[in-house]
Amino acid sequence: MANQGNLFSTANQPATAVAPEPPPEPHRQIPRWLMIIEITLFVVLRLYVGALVVLLPWRSVWTTNAWINNWPTIASFMAQGWVRGIVSGLGLLNIWIAFSVLFHRKQRY
Repeated sequence: MANQGNLFSTANQPATAVAPEPPPEPHRQIPRWLMIIEITLFVVLRLYVGALVVLLPWRSVWTTNAWINNWPTIASFMAQGWVRGIVSGLGLLNIWIAFSVLFHRKQRY
C-alpha cells in the first residue's frame, strides 16, 4: 500500500496554494441625474393617472360606451354613485402618492 494516496495532509507535505479571493466590488451609486429622471417620471405618471381616474367616472363616457352597454348589469353597477366615488378616491390616492414622493423624498445623493 505504498502507492496509496493519503487522505489527510501532514506537516511534511506542502499545502496546496489557495487562490486569494478577489477584492469585493465597490458599491456603485445610482447617478443623480438618473434618480431625478426616475422621480420626475414617477410623479408625472401618478399625477396623470390620478387626474384621469378622478375625472373619468363623472363624465358621460363612463356610462355611455359600447363596451359597458354590452353588459347591462355591469353598466347599472358602474353608474352608481358610490362606485364612482370609490374610483375617484383611488385617483385622489394616486395624486396624494405623487405629492408625497415629490415633497418627502429622502436625499440619498
